Amino acid sequence: MKPSLRQGYLLIIFCLFIVGFFYVRFRVLPDQQSQQQQREQLYQQALERVAAFAGTKEDDRPARTIVDDVATLKAANPEFYAEARSGDWVLRYQKIVVLYRSQTNEVIKIQEIKETP
Repeated sequence: MKPSLRQGYLLIIFCLFIVGFFYVRFRVLPDQQSQQQQREQLYQQALERVAAFAGTKEDDRPARTIVDDVATLKAANPEFYAEARSGDWVLRYQKIVVLYRSQTNEVIKIQEIKETP
């Protein structure tokens, strides 16, 4: 029995689907996981650096924000954000706020949080 043209097309589509599945499974997903691990490792380094510099506790996990609009932040708090750049991290602990530059692994500025009565 001679295979029809339709069966040939279905076989080609099935093979492309299998190749695509294995490409995503073994090429794309591991790259995404390694990028996530790198981001987590950078975050851990930042916490260790800040802990050594400012004396924060290891169990005190800060809220992390990435600076994207420097002009607005400088207008709101010019003293703290004077040296801020796009891509810097703002780590907000319970009692302090830290401006951290992840590209160079350095603490730029630390400011205590003033409690309002």
